[in-house]
Amino acid sequence: MTFSNPLKKQTAFTLIELLVVLSVVGILAVIALPSFSKMIERWRLVSTGNKLATTFANARSDAIAQNTRVCIRYIAPNGTQWGIWAYRSSSALTACSGTAVPTATAVVSSVNSDQLRAVSFSNASTLLNNSFIDPTRGVWTASDSSVTNTLSVDLLSTNYTVRLSVSPLGRASLCVPSGSTSISGVSAC
Repeated sequence: MTFSNPLKKQTAFTLIELLVVLSVVGILAVIALPSFSKMIERWRLVSTGNKLATTFANARSDAIAQNTRVCIRYIAPNGTQWGIWAYRSSSALTACSGTAVPTATAVVSSVNSDQLRAVSFSNASTLLNNSFIDPTRGVWTASDSSVTNTLSVDLLSTNYTVRLSVSPLGRASLCVPSGSTSISGVSAC
């Protein structure tokens, strides 16, 4: 006859202990989920700004290196799709205008909504279209050949706004406009 030892330690969890742990994990997940989704939204917005800054820097570098005009084109066929292309102009005298997507061989750099979702712009078409980088001076130039002031484009998401400012010499910076929700790591304008 065998007797069980009442002092022997238990080696498994009971069903009640398991349910309590799962309940606590579920409650913590529900609390953390909204914060996590806003973090992703902030990351997408700042990432888009950084990618655009890189696009503009590449455009300026290519204009100077190739001694050719590099145009910037913003195309937004509908509210959710957009694209910004930096492309070499076929002629130094050709104005940077039109609405077609540039040919792949002329594109220096680009960013579009397929790469970065849930970001839109408030004033990109009026500021970016018909501007170009003058290869002799290396500065942003408007279609009338005057040197532009700082270009500012607002990037928008559901809860946040970031402003990308590009100086005439191509220096880009991100900031949060006044009245917008602050984002850690991005200074106020």
